[in-house]
Amino acid sequence: ALIALREKVIPSLQALRATLNEKAVAFRDIVKIGRTHLQDATPLTLGQEISGWVAMLDHSLKHIEASQPHLAELALGGTAVGTGL
Repeated sequence: ALIALREKVIPSLQALRATLNEKAVAFRDIVKIGRTHLQDATPLTLGQEISGWVAMLDHSLKHIEASQPHLAELALGGTAVGTGL
């Protein structure tokens, strides 16, 4: 799982983040209606909305990075396997 995470998931998320960040800059002047609880809300730019997605990816990537040391641990010894139980 850790190998797949490091070789595929994290690079893919980083590429998605980079692409979304480019789009946030490109669409920074396009105004759209905001939505809150499925109702119309204060207008914002499409770039602002996309930058929110970028921030969510940043937050998720930090948590994924923090989980890696725990995923590298193996239960070797001290288990019930091979004891006849």
